[in-house]
This record gives sequence, C-alpha cells and structure tokens, in this order.
Amino acid sequence: MAEVLRILPPKGEESYPVFLPSGHSIRVYQTDPADGQQGSVIPSKFHKHALKAGCIYRGTEYEEDGNDDQSGSENGALIIKAIEAIIERDEADDLDNTGKPTLKALKAQAGFNVTRAQANDAWDHFQDSLA
Repeated sequence: MAEVLRILPPKGEESYPVFLPSGHSIRVYQTDPADGQQGSVIPSKFHKHALKAGCIYRGTEYEEDGNDDQSGSENGALIIKAIEAIIERDEADDLDNTGKPTLKALKAQAGFNVTRAQANDAWDHFQDSLA
C-alpha cells in the first residue's frame, strides 16, 4: 500500500487555508489535529492550489529564496497587481473610505479568494513601492 501524500503549510506557518476558484476551501496543518502526524492529508483537487500557495509535500524541502516578503510569493504579487489595477481604475465602489481597495474588489480583480491579512500585507508593500 502506497504512503498517503501529506502536505505541509508554507514556510513559517502553523496552518494555511487553501482555496479553490469554486469557493471550496481546506486548511493545511503543520501537525494535523486529527491524527497528530506532520502534514495534512487533503483531497487531490486542492494539491495544485496548495503548492502554488507555497505548501510543500512532506519529505521535500522548502525553496530558499532569500525574499520572504509578501511581494515574493506568487499570490502576493498577483494581489499587488490587483491593487494597482483597482487604484488606476479609481471607481468609488471599489475603494473604502481610506482609499484602500475593498476586499470584494480585490477578490474580483485577482480572481481568487484574498484574506484580509493578505490584502493588508499587499497594501503595505504597494505603499512601500510608492515611496
């Protein structure tokens, strides 16, 4: 019997949510709460999206990139591009009262689910790029 593939969250994370474009989601854990083993067993339909988000298969090594900031991740870069597009479009419905893009507008522009934490990190990097 083949060993079950277990996936670990991105480097430095204890757990990480993985989202599908269909809206389905699952959480990947460093130590699975169900069985106490390292990594989570998740349905195969989530594997591609988990790996894109920086998750790895148990038994493999994290990539060393020397750039751990949000803009270095694929999703982070996409969120920053979405922010730039929304700011350039300058539609009042897409911006909150502080001038930041709304989470709804970011999700629509990026084409995937964006968490509040990801949006805030990307906003900070976007602001830093203007300085």
